[in-house]
Amino acid sequence: MAIDYNKPVFVFDQERNKWYSNINGTWSETSIPKLTSNFAGIGTREINQNGIQAIRNVYENTFNNTYEKVLTKENTKKLNFDEVASKVFDLVNRLGI
Repeated sequence: MAIDYNKPVFVFDQERNKWYSNINGTWSETSIPKLTSNFAGIGTREINQNGIQAIRNVYENTFNNTYEKVLTKENTKKLNFDEVASKVFDLVNRLGI
């Protein structure tokens, strides 16, 4: 549906370990996307380590620079991305999402 409405669509292929984007009806390899303020995420019931790392990479690509600027400005300790991501994944698993 997003493609029909000319919205950006990104897909991660766990087997190939690559991101793809649909541009003008053609799937092309692309770099790690950044989340927008209005994104929809759809997953799989059979996520593998490549898929887990891809999710971490998207969040890091989206938020890492923002967090570094804010934390440096306030002279606070830098968040450990792996610790935060691990807690998010634990919560998602407990909720059964």
